[in-house]
Amino acid sequence: SDGQTSEQSEEGKLILSGVEISMVVHIDGKKTDYVGKPIMIPLNKEVTVSVKKSGYLPYSKTVTLTKEENSSVLT
Repeated sequence: SDGQTSEQSEEGKLILSGVEISMVVHIDGKKTDYVGKPIMIPLNKEVTVSVKKSGYLPYSKTVTLTKEENSSVLT
């Protein structure tokens, strides 16, 4: 096998819009550096995404990605 099987794509993309330098992103409570690229998160697992931006109220959202729906855009 050349490694290009579907087994390796057990992650989905989490895309955040409205990126700011001051933004702090936590995935399941773990700080994640967000530089405009999608954040890879495991499929079929509920993760809690929390975003803090200066001047905005912080917000949290739970996201579960699946093979059928393997990307999510948070606005």
